[in-house]
Amino acid sequence: MIKIQNYSKKFKNKVVFQNVDLDIQHKGFYYIMGKNGAGKTTFLNSVLGFETFQGIIQVHTKKRGAVFSENQLYENLTVETNMQLFLGSPLSEGQKEFLEAYIDNRLYNVQVKKLSLGERKMVTLLLTLLQEPEILVLDEITTSLDRDNSMKIKSLIQLYKEKIVILACGHELSFYKDVYDWALLISDCTLSFIEYDQDLEDIYERYLSTNENTTKLPI
Repeated sequence: MIKIQNYSKKFKNKVVFQNVDLDIQHKGFYYIMGKNGAGKTTFLNSVLGFETFQGIIQVHTKKRGAVFSENQLYENLTVETNMQLFLGSPLSEGQKEFLEAYIDNRLYNVQVKKLSLGERKMVTLLLTLLQEPEILVLDEITTSLDRDNSMKIKSLIQLYKEKIVILACGHELSFYKDVYDWALLISDCTLSFIEYDQDLEDIYERYLSTNENTTKLPI
């Protein structure tokens, strides 16, 4: 799926990652944890090919999609026009049926700029899934979500993580603990898997909290 060898990244004199080796072999949901500024988005952008770096990141497919915290849609166009532009064709009946399980069809004719932030996030995710990615990156997917859209996105993740690789980062541990299959931790310029049987809140308190009991990541 994704094989990483000697991955290193720095900005001027700041080293973000150094000689990271990692092998992502299975479909599922990979939750990436780290302090603010640790390099979560930098790593995700590297996988997508948006960052220059040293080392090797081999991805088995070019079918990659991403949902970022900032808006990715054309704000002055309607939802349906955005869909048609990105997909390259009018929506099929099957695609409309899929969309209408998660959004009200009355949103089709609404300009993106008139949607709430949560609605924009949902539309962007649905559009990305319609493009059938094999690698999906979710950067702060839970930001600005209301409870209803949060539950819908959680159900989408549960459905698709059986079919594709999903790499995600975000701060809502209560959301991710219900959907993640593997946790990865950024610490001391490296990225490593954490044993599955550990609770996400325990991982955070042990390795990322600012309290005196924080410990170094075992490598």
